[in-house]
Order: sequence, then C-alpha cells, then structure tokens
Amino acid sequence: MNYTLCWVADRLHCYWWYWREDRQCYLMPTCLVSPEVAMKSRWGIALLIIVMLAITAAATSPDTKVTAQTNLDESYAVNPATPAAEAENLEFVSSLGGGSRGVAVQGNYAYVGEGRRLIIFDISNPDAPVVVGKTPRMPRRVSDVAVAGDYAYVTNGDGILRIVNVANRSAPTEISSYDTPGGAGDVAIDGGLAYVAGGDHGLRIINVANPTAPTETGFYDTQGNANSVAVAGSFAYVADGDQGLRIINVANPTAPTEVGFLVTLTAALGVAVDSGYAYVTTAYDFNVPYGLRVIDVSDVTDPIEVGFNAMSVQAGSPIVSGGYLYINTHESIHIIDIDNPANPTEIGAFNRWSSAIAVAGNIVYSADFDGGLAIIDVISPTSPKEVGFYDVPGRGDDISAAGHYIYIEDYEGELNIVNGVNPYAPIQVSRSSGDHTDLVVVNNNIYTLDGELLRIIDVSNPAAPVEIGSTDSFYGESLDVSGNYAYATEDDEGIHIIDIADPTDPTEVSFYATPGEAYDVAVSGHYAYVADGPEGLRIIDVTDPTTPVEVGVFDSVGSAAQVAVAGDYAYLSKCYRGVIILDVSDPTNPVEAGWFPTPGYCYPETVVVGNYAYILANDGLYIVDITEPTHPVEVDFYEAPEANSVAVVLNHIFLADANDGLVILRFAGIAVKNNYLSLVVADR
Repeated sequence: MNYTLCWVADRLHCYWWYWREDRQCYLMPTCLVSPEVAMKSRWGIALLIIVMLAITAAATSPDTKVTAQTNLDESYAVNPATPAAEAENLEFVSSLGGGSRGVAVQGNYAYVGEGRRLIIFDISNPDAPVVVGKTPRMPRRVSDVAVAGDYAYVTNGDGILRIVNVANRSAPTEISSYDTPGGAGDVAIDGGLAYVAGGDHGLRIINVANPTAPTETGFYDTQGNANSVAVAGSFAYVADGDQGLRIINVANPTAPTEVGFLVTLTAALGVAVDSGYAYVTTAYDFNVPYGLRVIDVSDVTDPIEVGFNAMSVQAGSPIVSGGYLYINTHESIHIIDIDNPANPTEIGAFNRWSSAIAVAGNIVYSADFDGGLAIIDVISPTSPKEVGFYDVPGRGDDISAAGHYIYIEDYEGELNIVNGVNPYAPIQVSRSSGDHTDLVVVNNNIYTLDGELLRIIDVSNPAAPVEIGSTDSFYGESLDVSGNYAYATEDDEGIHIIDIADPTDPTEVSFYATPGEAYDVAVSGHYAYVADGPEGLRIIDVTDPTTPVEVGVFDSVGSAAQVAVAGDYAYLSKCYRGVIILDVSDPTNPVEAGWFPTPGYCYPETVVVGNYAYILANDGLYIVDITEPTHPVEVDFYEAPEANSVAVVLNHIFLADANDGLVILRFAGIAVKNNYLSLVVADR
C-alpha cells in the first residue's frame, strides 16, 4: 500500500483509540516504513494536517459522535469484535505466591507480604512454618510490613499505608488506610505514629493512635528520595538516596525539623540505628566503593562516618540484633560483626535472594524475592543454616496446566509445580532451578526451553521432577509439541524440528529457515504455523518432518508475534492490531475472517478452548465467544495488567502473574459438574 497513506492511517487509528478508550494512544497498525520516509511526501503532510484539524474540531464539539471513528476502526478487519457487557461470569478463586516483600515477626507469628497479600505464619515450630491467615489481595504489591499490638501496617507501591487488624490471625482484616502523596516504602511504628519513607515526598508521619482513622500529623520533605526510615528516641533517621543520611527531630511530630545530615559517597538505601550508630547501606555506582557505612550519631547535629564494609552487591535495609548486623541482598544474607563499629567485619553469609529480613532471637526470617519464607538458624553466625521454608511460586512469567497440576515458570526461570486439585487452596509441591521458558506438558513430560537447550523433564512424580533428556543445537524462542516431534522457533532464524519419540535422546531431524523473526509456533495436523514477525504467518507442511515445506503465507500491517490454532482457524497476534482470526481450512490460502482488537502495544497471547478464546492483553484477560469466528463477541474481562501468560483447564483459568504468582479464575460461562479440575465438561 502507499506508505504515506499507511502512516496517515496509523495516526488516524491512534486517535480513534485515544478518544474511544482512556485517552491513551494505543492501537496503531505498523507500516513497513518509518514516519520519516512517509513524511517525504508533501501530499502525505497535507492530508495529515487536514485529518488532525478535523479530529481536533470533532473532539471539541459537544455533538460529536463516534460512528465515523467506528467505521475507521472497521477498515482494519473483516469483522471487528463486539465489546462485552459488564462482566458477570468470571470469579476470582485464589492466588499463590508472587514474590515476597516485607517481613515482620511478633511472638510466634511472622507477617509476610506475598504479592498483593499479607500472609500470617505460625512459626512456633521454625522447622515447619504454617499459614494461618491471609488478607484479600490489595490493589498493589506489598512493599513493607510492620506490626505493633493487634495491627499490621502495610505499605504498597501506590503510596498507601494500610492498617490490618490481626487480632484474629486466621482472618486478618483491613480496617483503614491513608493515602500519602508519594510512594510508600519502609514503615516504622513508634508510640502511636507511623513513619513512612515517602520517596520523593520525604518523611510522612501518620497518627495511628486510632487505627480506624489514621491522619497525617506532619511531614518533612527531604532533599533526596526517602528510601528507608528508622526511629530512635526523638529522632527519625532517613536513608535519602543521593542526599545520604538525614536526621530529623520528631519530638514535635507536627513540625519535624532536620538537625543533621551526612551525604554518603553513593546513594543511601537502608538504615538501622543502635547504640549511637547509624548503619547505612549504599547503592552501587561505577568504580565507587559501596556497601555498609557506619556513622556515629551520638551528636545528631554532626554525624561522622567511622567505619565501612565494602560489598560486591547492592544491599537492602540492615537490621541490628545481638551485636550483629544482618543485611539482605539479591545474592545472600550477610552477617556482620559490629562489636567494633570502626571495623565492621563480615563473619558469615547464607545464600538466599532476600527482599527483606526480620530477626528474632537466633532466627532470621527472610522474605524471598522469588517467593516464600525462609527460616535460618544463626545461633552460630559463622555457619547459618536453613531450618524451615515455605515455598510458593515467584513472579509468574509462563504457565501450563494438565490434570490436577499447574506448571509455572517464574521470572528467575525456575519451574514451580502446584497441585490444583482444590483450586481454592492450591499447594506448591516442588521447585526446580534453571532458566526455563515456554512450557509444554504432554503426558508426564514437560518440554521447555532453557537457553540453548531443549529440556525434557519427567514429572510423573510432581514432587521430584527429573530431567531425562536435552538437546543443545539452537537458542529457542518458542515451543510446541505434536506427536513424536517438538517444534522450536529460533529468533531471526526459523524452526527446528526435533524427534522426541525417545525423550531420553531427542534428535533434531530438520530445520526450516523463515524469512522473518520466528517468534512463536503452533502445530495442528500436518502443519506448523509460525508467527514470523514482520513476515507475517508462515504455514509449513510438516507431513514429512524431515522435509518441511512452506505452503501458505498471510501478511498484513503489523508484526506477527504469537499464534494459536483450533480447528479451521488460526488466531494471530499482530502488533498494534490485537488478534486476527484466519480461516486456514485451506492452508495454502489463509484468509482473514475476523478480528478482536486489544489495547496496548503488542502481542496478546491466545488460548482457544471450545467456543471461547482467552486473550491475554496488556490490560487483562478477555474471554471471547468465537462460536462465529467471523464475529467474535467479548463476553467477559478480568483486569490483570501484570499477567504474562494464561492456561485453561475446563472452566478454570490460570494466570502467571508478576504480582500474584499464580492466579486462578473460574469462568461460569462453561458448566462443569463441580469445581474440581479432575471432572469432565458437562453437556451444554
């Protein structure tokens, strides 16, 4: 098509979504030319100016209708989808994991931020922590947790301090909240006041004497970025980013004033105070020493650095207990002897990616960045050892499901296996290290890509998965399995076909080079459908897997990134366009039959089960009735902006979510005999 007209249409479509949706420029078909090239046409410039003026005039007119814009949208598909009425049939069932942030210990209980929930553990037996209560999910991921009396104080990335009544630990209940003007990071509780590190809005002081009605008492806008706060006596000590340590007099909390400061060599991240010393962890900077800085604050008006311990990784907030300093990092928990503050010396470490720690007696409780609670005995600080662990999936990245089990790959590439026989109470049964991407489950084997390897893992015993075979001849991007063959794409290369008849000895039998960027593959019958980036959908006859032959091509505006096939239809994710539905009954001549637009930049993921397509886009999950593929109808929507992958078994939907780990939903639009996953779909 004419490049200039393509670029103008691109802008028109953008404006259509701008006014139709939420005033953000979302959907724009990508032209096979840069705007600079398109603008070389004078007629293109003139036409664009006319269109822009017309849209501006229409937007400011109170009588403007959207019918003309709808016609414009329809120009990009044979049959665009029908939007849904208000969601009615989608139920949140449960969630598990999501990466842990924040931990506090009080008596025999540990309070941990797990994804968007506060989880309460009975730790009376440290060898076997037991979950006794969970809050409902909060709007944002938990950042920090502090506990005082019958209340837990939880901060979220959205800047809100939430107060949770934990008197009944089996049923923790949020009773109030306070919305601070900035972010809300660390929180410290002292004498009926909550001190919140508010990022670029400094130190916020919230009166929580009446937990049901918190009010801001005072604030001090520090010069930097308030990352962490500790309170001792009449002073609050703030780790203030590139402004170092700031010392605030809070004797009158309604009018806090700064009395002293020390700018650290690199940004201050965390702070703890004990016996006249502030212990400040500092950020990495190129070719500059960073780590732990010990600051004498006996004279708060003139803090002086007296000691330093270099670290090789960036640290979190330190904790002082029993003459030792404990620091969490993304590699280890470090134990530092501070008997001589001028010479802090590391004496022990425990390998654990910890986002936060709490210390009680001789036990360290670690909220693990990739999910779970680790309990570490430090009675011998030179030889810490793990005595207990509660395991859950981390931040979900990819997901597959089969039978009773859900298989989740997290952001760290680890494989988590969850028993979902009761979807209201899923239980993690194992975790395997690696760098897994794209999970395909066939019978009792998982096929997954791991760097340059295709790995085959026997999960007949889900509690003890065992790798039984691998091949390392390519760097895989996406994977599908059909019969005795695995099909793996390699970006910028093409598709590898591997004989897996003997899963202990997978052998590549052929390779087909595609002209574009082979992002995804789906195999149905005798054909492999490859989403080939800017070169569209390539349909390859694999009747003889040793000699694949391309037989069909579908290309249109936008880059093809993901593909699913069901029956005579392929569902192709196209950049800026959403999901195109193609009739592939004749693989040599794929024809566009319908279209479902989604907001966001690129590449919704589609799973097709029965008469429904489950489309995961930037803003959430769309459930689309595809009984008539030429006219897809949205029937439900679930907001999930952090979800990365979707799987479906019967009427249960599983999301791999960066905030919540595993999310389980139930779709009432499909009838089953009961809620458990082992039963078959009922007659409809």
